Amino acid sequence: MNLMAALGRGLGLRPDADLTRVSIVRGSLTNPQVAVVNAREIMKGAATNIRLEPGDIVFVPGEGQLSPSYFAREALNTFVRIVAANEGGNAVSSESPNVGVNVDIGASAKP
Repeated sequence: MNLMAALGRGLGLRPDADLTRVSIVRGSLTNPQVAVVNAREIMKGAATNIRLEPGDIVFVPGEGQLSPSYFAREALNTFVRIVAANEGGNAVSSESPNVGVNVDIGASAKP
């Protein structure tokens, strides 16, 4: 799946979604990688669509509310909570189902 397909599969973008600063978190808990991309440029055909990998977290901020470093930190915090929940479940039972994430596309966050 690519970034545009993932954004399209959501329940719709909020009116204040800032598509110029979409964060994608990828990698392990010990070595996460965060990329901030401009999805508007992808929509215009001026940039290449990003292929997502299983486990990637996509975070779309509300427009003009927070800094890019805050978005990256929030996306990383979400990643850490998911990994921690999965590891906790695996410690209790090897048959424990993994926890996923339901991202509110364009959600406003408080600094």
